[in-house]
Amino acid sequence: MFIKLALIAASTSMIVGGPHLQKAAPPSPCPSCCCPSIVIRTFEGREADNARKTNWQQYCGELDQAWTKYRKAGSTPEAFKAYKVEAMAAKRKYVSNDTLLVPIFE
Repeated sequence: MFIKLALIAASTSMIVGGPHLQKAAPPSPCPSCCCPSIVIRTFEGREADNARKTNWQQYCGELDQAWTKYRKAGSTPEAFKAYKVEAMAAKRKYVSNDTLLVPIFE
């Protein structure tokens, strides 16, 4: 029992060495000056994401228009069937214009 307690006490106070130690500071990009290291990242997929965002906004707009027609028609079962047809057409258009979803469905 004493040996187990001694091992537990020793293991909790030991410092792990080697690659687990944290380094003091990252190296400066230019050793002659004291400027901080600045990382500039360019996002290469911005055009595709903007196109997907525009496509999504058009899809939501079409759904909103179809819902407005449904509500103006009095929320009848026939109007709901028409809404479902318009919503499915908008969804097909959205999926066929999305660059990430097209390969899944082809």
